[in-house]
Amino acid sequence: MLDTVLTHIHLFYTGRYPKLVFHFDLKRNILYFILETYVPSILLVVLSWVSFWISQSSVPARICIGVTTVLTMTTLMMGARTSLPNANCFIKAIDVYLGICFSFIFGALLEYAIAHFCTLHRLEQKNIIKVSTQYTNSKTYIHSCAFVFSVFKPVGH
Repeated sequence: MLDTVLTHIHLFYTGRYPKLVFHFDLKRNILYFILETYVPSILLVVLSWVSFWISQSSVPARICIGVTTVLTMTTLMMGARTSLPNANCFIKAIDVYLGICFSFIFGALLEYAIAHFCTLHRLEQKNIIKVSTQYTNSKTYIHSCAFVFSVFKPVGH
């Protein structure tokens, strides 16, 4: 919306020249960005954190929430980028905000992957120790049985 148009005569070193001055009053509908970008991104981050309350043994549920939120956030980032004017090589504040939100969401998925791997690794270590202990105990039992049988051999054999 054009607010005012003014004409001035300015005195420069080279002479007096007229200049035309325009004042524009630009307004942006902030409610659109709040409803289309900020609220959904906040809800997606909170939804990705819900996976922390799901049991670690519920692999499909946690992976489903994690992958769905990552893909939805990617779609939201692409939508926000297309709804704004193209600034060739500049990073906008909304890009930084959505990048941070994406890192929180991806971090929640990555945390579960690491926790699941460590749990499986710990269970494997326990099973190896358990099998090793059973093997050692059975070997000791076999050796002790062999000793008992060799001590108590019948005399004629």
